Amino acid sequence: MASSETVYAQAIRIMTTLVSHPDAPTTAEVARRLGTDESQLTEVFRDDAHLLEAALENALVLLHDQCVTSVVRIDPDDPLAQFVALSDAYIEWANRHPAEFMILGSLPAKRAVASGNLLRYEQSIHALMLRMLKQAQGKGLIEPDADIKLLVTTARSFAYGVAQKMISGNIARWMETDASLDAARRALHLFTRKIMTPTPA
Repeated sequence: MASSETVYAQAIRIMTTLVSHPDAPTTAEVARRLGTDESQLTEVFRDDAHLLEAALENALVLLHDQCVTSVVRIDPDDPLAQFVALSDAYIEWANRHPAEFMILGSLPAKRAVASGNLLRYEQSIHALMLRMLKQAQGKGLIEPDADIKLLVTTARSFAYGVAQKMISGNIARWMETDASLDAARRALHLFTRKIMTPTPA
């Protein structure tokens, strides 16, 4: 019998992959794909919702770790460079973990709010973006009357769309290139330059 740790990791991987399918995944289906009894799986995950939440949390942890690792290497007094590093981290995470990207994209707002862990990871990234843009605004890189919360929401929505089109292959097709990841990075860098432009003295 596999250890609980092995079952946990393998079940999350399978659940993450299955979420992109039309039918809602279940512990029974995950157990079947694992080649184990559902009873063994329910010793680790009490029900379908618990397994799905674990898969969502795993995706957010991977994203959070990638973002933090990338940003801490950058000068904390350079919000423009930090924001570029954050966008690079996001698009590289989506490229490296497309299934995790898809499962987070399917996350309803109600589920995020209902789960303390999911909300905590999501809010930490949101707060990081807010801090960067407020710092940029203080340095005159963003118009003083700009709505920072709206900018963060717009940036997150834009980055999600770019990542989705990168994974589908459309961004490479539109830009007539084979380098999807590079094209996605360039699109996000362009967005950052457009929102962070030094204001005239």
